[in-house]
Amino acid sequence: SPHNIERLCSIAEAHSELGHKNEANAALDEAYAKDPGNPDILEADAKISLTTGQVPRANNIWRTGVARWRGGKNHDGGRGGACRHQILIRGRAAGA
Repeated sequence: SPHNIERLCSIAEAHSELGHKNEANAALDEAYAKDPGNPDILEADAKISLTTGQVPRANNIWRTGVARWRGGKNHDGGRGGACRHQILIRGRAAGA
């Protein structure tokens, strides 16, 4: 059910914010097992990767997963600008 996926993503993000890496990964693993490739899971995974300093992983998840699922368009509707996730990833990569 979509609500279970949303709940698992929220749990994963909360655990990540608290520094509970194993619990965050377990929640993501459970979500992936229920619905592999779900863009909400990919987005949560990318956000967690980004906030834990795994910038290349976050960027890879975004480029190969979320962006592809959204038809290759950015959140800006395909106008060519960077979405907020890409800006965050670029900022973290630059040490911001």
